[in-house]
Amino acid sequence: LEPLVVTGRISRASGDVAAFYDRMDRGRRFGIGTFISRQDIEERMALRPTDLFRGRASVRTVRGRGGRGDALRMAGGCAPAVFIDGSHLNRFNPDDSLDDYVAVHSIEGIEIYRGAGATVGRFHDPRGCGLILVWTRRGLAEGEGKAFSWKRLGAGLAIIGVLFLLK
Repeated sequence: LEPLVVTGRISRASGDVAAFYDRMDRGRRFGIGTFISRQDIEERMALRPTDLFRGRASVRTVRGRGGRGDALRMAGGCAPAVFIDGSHLNRFNPDDSLDDYVAVHSIEGIEIYRGAGATVGRFHDPRGCGLILVWTRRGLAEGEGKAFSWKRLGAGLAIIGVLFLLK
């Protein structure tokens, strides 16, 4: 038998992830916000999440206090509100590093909004600097993205059986 190649893809079925892609499409059309998609992340081949911000005009990385990981700052030097899947990461400490909370391979997309008026749905920055929204690849619909299921095994065996009969 010839080898069987199985390819998995992330679903945009999750509400938050689907909303991210909707905002990215609109934002890129109308010039609102900066977006880093999964494709951008894979092309960048970054080692740490903060590496994804290097070279972007709107955000810079600074060494965290006490030798901790890199913190994010907007171009003016202020600390933006950083959210991961809706949870406010740096609410109490603006020097908290994204690198300590999420891995590059688990990020589906990132949104960056500058300025005091930056508000996206339920997200806003109480310090008035800007927003960084990070969405992880956790948002799969039930049954999607799993490496194994009996239903998929049966379907695969049925396809192999049909291919065997056709030869």
